[in-house]
Amino acid sequence: DLTAYDIVVAEVEAATRESLADMVSTLESAVETVTSYGKTSELVLNVAAYREDKAPTLKSFYNLDPNRLVDGWGALTDGIGWALDLLAGEAVFDARRLPTASVIPVVAALHQHAGRLDHSGAARRLVRKYLWRSFLTDRYGSSAGTNGLQDFRALRDVMVHGGNEDDVPIFDETSYPFPTAVEDLERVSWPGGRSIVARGVLAVAHKAGARDIADGSPVNRANLAQREYHHLFPAALLRETGLITEAEIFRGLNCALVTWQTNRAIGAKEPIRYLEDRVKRSPDAPDIAEDEVKSRLASHLIPWGELNVGGYGRIPNDEERRGRIREDYEAFMRARAEQMLGPIRALCEGEEWPAAGA
Repeated sequence: DLTAYDIVVAEVEAATRESLADMVSTLESAVETVTSYGKTSELVLNVAAYREDKAPTLKSFYNLDPNRLVDGWGALTDGIGWALDLLAGEAVFDARRLPTASVIPVVAALHQHAGRLDHSGAARRLVRKYLWRSFLTDRYGSSAGTNGLQDFRALRDVMVHGGNEDDVPIFDETSYPFPTAVEDLERVSWPGGRSIVARGVLAVAHKAGARDIADGSPVNRANLAQREYHHLFPAALLRETGLITEAEIFRGLNCALVTWQTNRAIGAKEPIRYLEDRVKRSPDAPDIAEDEVKSRLASHLIPWGELNVGGYGRIPNDEERRGRIREDYEAFMRARAEQMLGPIRALCEGEEWPAAGA
C-alpha cells in the first residue's frame, strides 16, 4: 500500500521534477543523527506541514505545496539540524529515550523564526522551556498534532511579534502541570514503557551527566545503546518483602541507565553492595574512592545516603527485616524525588541547567 510519503514523493516529482526521495537521502547523509530519532520521511512531512501552518495530518500531507516544499528545502533541513542539535544539548540522543517525538517537527519549523528574538540565547531558552514542558507534562499524550500546531503558532508569535509566553498553551501550568511535589515524582512509572513523563524524568537524570556507575563514562550517543534500565533497589530484594507491588518496584525513581556489564547478576543484593561489587570489577577499581562512587551516583541525581543502606541479613525477625526494607525504599524514593524537583523546575523554566561550569 502507498503511504502518505509515497504520494507526496509522486506529487513533488510531477510538479517540480525533483526527487523528494533523493532529497531525503541527502538529508540523512548530511545530518547523520536524524535516523536516530525515527523515520526521516515522516519527520520531513511533519515539518513541512507546520511550515505551511497546518497540523501534521494525512489531509495536510496530501495538500502540501510541492513547489514550496522544494524551494524551502534548505530552510527545512536547517531547521531539522537545529532541532536535533538542541535535543543533543539536552542529552536526548535517540528515539527510544525521546519522551515524545512530537516536539521535533515543532522546533524544526520554528527555526526560521528564531532569529527574530532580540537578544542572544532567548530563542534557545524559549525552546528549552518548550522541550522540557513537553517531556514532563501530558500535553502530547493525545491530540499531539492539533496541540503541536497550537503550540507552534503561539511560540512563533512570541518569536516574531514578541507575544506573551503565558499565551503558549503548553506553558499553562493549570492545564499542563509538570512535577512540582515529591508525590508527583513518586508516582512516575518505569521509563521503559510508553509514558512521556517517565522518560522525561529519566531525561532529567541524563541532563545531569549520568556517568556510568562502573566505568565513569558520561551518557552520550555512542554508549547509550549499551546501557540498560537498572533497578537501584533490586527488584528481587523488594519482592522478597511481600509488601511492595510490582508497580511500586517499577517506578521511574528506582531506575538508572547503566552499561550492560553493570546490570548482571544483581539478585537480591542490597543496593549499594551490588553497585560496589560491580565497581570493584571494573579496570580502574584500585583507583576508585568512595567519593568517586558518590560522584557517579550524584550525576544521576541519586542520593548516596539513602541508597547506602543494608544490613538486612543481620535482622533476625523476618517481619522487622521486611518492614525495614520497605522503609528504606520509601525513604530513598522521597530523597531522590526531592533532589530532582529543583532541576525539573529550572529546565521547565528554560534555564540552562546544570549551569555552565557547575
